[in-house]
Amino acid sequence: MAGGTYTPGVNKIQPGVYTNIRSGRTAPTPTRRGIVLLLLLAPTWGASGIVPVLADNPDVAFPQLGFRPSMDQGEDAIRIRLALKRAERVLALIVQGESGVPATASLAGATFTAACTGTLGNRFKLVSAAQPDTTYTVRLLLGAEELLRYEGLNTIGDLMAASAGNPWIVVTGDEDEPLTETAGLPCTGGTNATVTGDTVVAALAALDGQRFDVLCVPSNDTAVQQATLAKVKQMRDSNGVPVRVAMPNFSADYAPLTNVTNGFSDIDGEHSASIACAWAAGGRAACTAAQDLTHSVVEGATGIVDAKADQDAAILAGEFFFGRDAAGNVVSYYDINSLTTFTDGQDERFRKNRVLSVFDELTTRLQLAFPPGKFTNSSADISAREGLGTQLLLQMQEEGVITNVDEENDFVVDRVNSHDDQTYITIGIQPLDSVAKTYIDAVVQ
Repeated sequence: MAGGTYTPGVNKIQPGVYTNIRSGRTAPTPTRRGIVLLLLLAPTWGASGIVPVLADNPDVAFPQLGFRPSMDQGEDAIRIRLALKRAERVLALIVQGESGVPATASLAGATFTAACTGTLGNRFKLVSAAQPDTTYTVRLLLGAEELLRYEGLNTIGDLMAASAGNPWIVVTGDEDEPLTETAGLPCTGGTNATVTGDTVVAALAALDGQRFDVLCVPSNDTAVQQATLAKVKQMRDSNGVPVRVAMPNFSADYAPLTNVTNGFSDIDGEHSASIACAWAAGGRAACTAAQDLTHSVVEGATGIVDAKADQDAAILAGEFFFGRDAAGNVVSYYDINSLTTFTDGQDERFRKNRVLSVFDELTTRLQLAFPPGKFTNSSADISAREGLGTQLLLQMQEEGVITNVDEENDFVVDRVNSHDDQTYITIGIQPLDSVAKTYIDAVVQ
């Protein structure tokens, strides 16, 4: 955390407590809420599509993901764990390219094909053992872990019928062929897909209508990042969906994008920005419009990965990074987004994620309160809309999201230009921001 003295009237860059002394006479517990949509890019297992992962029971998704989010050490598992530190749900969007190949194995007249492409299938082993009653027991192992077991079988057809619909492997072959023994037949030849910007574009096209708060794309690939940015802009500007996005090392100069540029270490090891961005996504998804991640302690973090040598420069560059507070805790240093170019339409306040959340919250509430087809432009309906809109603003003020609501002038329908199927409304709001810089002038008496 920054500190030291300050010059009155000169604003500091970093969050901190600044104190001048001259001669003369506590953190809330985070709550879990929100939804993160996390892209899994060319994973070692899984069919393209969305897999819901709930904070209360994440390992239910094991057959669809090929790993247990609560304990496995792969990067995608760690990302899900980090996002679920604050978010209540992760929607894992598996993005598979066209070039992946499933692992296979052959035994007698049967062919065993992994249900998904990827290298996880290369860890499958089939064990077929004859039993005293002359039947066979067939098991599918992942390493040493038993995934499937089928007993009382005699033929390939029996195995095909018993295994139909399982999430791991597909059995085909001559149904009348008798089973034989094998102590451990490995599946081989599985390869991971290659993901390109076009692959991501196709995957993101399916997001229309999907509800989530923050999109997390843990890729440093410029084509993937640009495709993601284009989709987010389309969702916000054309569809009116106020989603946000977190990505590593992408200076987009765009307020809805959080540019995560370093990471932290914890019990699972050292996490670069491409992993730590999942924590930032989960943290932002969990925040209300009255909450901020500035100096928010990262649960379980013990160190900084790629610490910022020049924190002022990082802040001015629109970077979201991890540092330490005055007590030595690892924290998200300053809750800002990647916006660095300020105009009359988007001043410096728009770089603050909390402030942007106020605008997004207002957008969402207006969409719910004033859907198409509900009102007319009659004098009575215009007055009703003004009353409803003013109550909406007062409610946001009561929640600590905005302040200084003028009940007469802050929600006004333009009665001259509102006619036929068009209504024009002018809204004035003053968003509340969190205090990040405290200046103290202590006088010694």
